Amino acid sequence: LSILVGKPFSDKPDEELAYMKVAGGTTVYTAKDDLLEDFARPSTDFRRRSFVSMAAEDVREMKIALSSAGGLDFSGEVTLRFDSGKWKWEDGRAVPGSTPRRVADRLTGIRANEFVDNSKQLAQAGFDAPLAKVDLFSGEGEQTTVLIGERGPDLVPPRDSRDREAEALPPGAPPRMEPEVMQRYYAKLEGFSQVYLIDP
Repeated sequence: LSILVGKPFSDKPDEELAYMKVAGGTTVYTAKDDLLEDFARPSTDFRRRSFVSMAAEDVREMKIALSSAGGLDFSGEVTLRFDSGKWKWEDGRAVPGSTPRRVADRLTGIRANEFVDNSKQLAQAGFDAPLAKVDLFSGEGEQTTVLIGERGPDLVPPRDSRDREAEALPPGAPPRMEPEVMQRYYAKLEGFSQVYLIDP
């Protein structure tokens, strides 16, 4: 969909309107031209950071496989199913507590804190033997597979922001604690090429 924005509609300072039309259409409209301000940002600001499209409440089954190579407390595979209003193990026993619901919430709410487009980084992501593979199934038969690869570069707060904080301290004040470095992991959806960095 292409929207063409033309000349201002009014010379009045309190009316910031412009002529607009949809490309290929014949109807001309007037609308506020401040919509252009929304696009005066780097294109990366418009990239989708929440990349799992399935909603948590739609998840009816989770197949989780964790690799022993990741040094995790647990490795192996487990399948959980939502049936009759409860999450259950493969043998039909109810899973106590709210852990499965929280897992579904976290998986469907994953947000990228960086996009990986560099081919050198992509080669290090480790999706051939992922640390974790999670298949999510909805009641409608939709499937989404989340792959978690190797540990990626840590997120380190920029040096200049730490320097500015130090300069703002009053004389004699104790130094502020160093901002915490965040570990990150490569992640992607199976069948899609875009790779992300996510927090643990």
